[in-house]
Amino acid sequence: MPLPPDHARPLLVDALRRAGAALVETTPAPAPSGPGGASPLQGQAESPTLSAWFPAGAASTHQQARRVEGLFRASVPGARGPFRCTLRSRADWEDRWNLGVERIQVAPGLEIRPPGTPTMAATSLELVAGPGFGTASHPTTRGCLQVLAELAAAADGDPGSSGAGGEDTSSPGPAPTSGAFRILDVGSGSGILSVAAALLLGRPVPSRPVSILGLETDEGAVEQARRLAERNGVTDVVRFRRLHVTPRVLDARVENADLVVCNLEGPLLLPLVPALRRRVRPGGLLVLSGIPDELAATIRDQAGADPFLEMSARPSSGWWTVVASRGSSTVSLGTGADTG
Repeated sequence: MPLPPDHARPLLVDALRRAGAALVETTPAPAPSGPGGASPLQGQAESPTLSAWFPAGAASTHQQARRVEGLFRASVPGARGPFRCTLRSRADWEDRWNLGVERIQVAPGLEIRPPGTPTMAATSLELVAGPGFGTASHPTTRGCLQVLAELAAAADGDPGSSGAGGEDTSSPGPAPTSGAFRILDVGSGSGILSVAAALLLGRPVPSRPVSILGLETDEGAVEQARRLAERNGVTDVVRFRRLHVTPRVLDARVENADLVVCNLEGPLLLPLVPALRRRVRPGGLLVLSGIPDELAATIRDQAGADPFLEMSARPSSGWWTVVASRGSSTVSLGTGADTG
């Protein structure tokens, strides 16, 4: 499909991934070959295109195209353009997915690495191929990973020490099943944030074990996230659940947590913010990402409204990651500047 304007391209890539694309590639425009360097097509230069690879057995090309178009237009009002999807075999797109993933040093001592490559950092997360969003190539994922790394450094191996005490006055929700330090990852995608949290914060603490739950709508992404947890040896700490998340569902079916993370596109994130705030225990943290420049002020105002305090708001390439605490917190976060 033709590429949209620069400001809308990340939203189209996100729409493709959320529609189930296992791989999204940019294909450069062919070199001019007409007279004087002009394109042979009516003398106009051709544009680069995006190619999206879907696993075998996915919905029909027509259904995929309609879903992508709907997601994209919801993010970019007035967007137009032909949407053509071609289904490929799993072996084909998985090989190409692996070739497109790079080793990324996200924070000191934390790396995200391609499948089958050696460890080169103290904390190393090995990716697995799949349709879920999140390989650390996008600034929103990196922003969340950097926050998790900072929390791990501040906690010094005991995440329970970072929160303030006090009575839990958040909205009722189901009662917690244990005294664990609970982490909730809403819209978990590939599972990268949940698994990274398990690697960074999941060290055994006798007085308070760690429990991580990732919630995701897409069945393929949930399966990928479970494989990611198994690949990185954290299935005893993290679990994933397929759930269509709405404010009502969050209030009725999801337990409160000490750390709530949500990395979703701004238009999807915005209506969830009040319910996400209600899921945070006193002294706990709310981490929001996927926020474009145009929604940053609105979401920052919502996230940091009383009784929350904004701790950090960090921009990166047109996207924001916002951290707020419910009441006082002993955690100190850096600016997390990321210009990549």
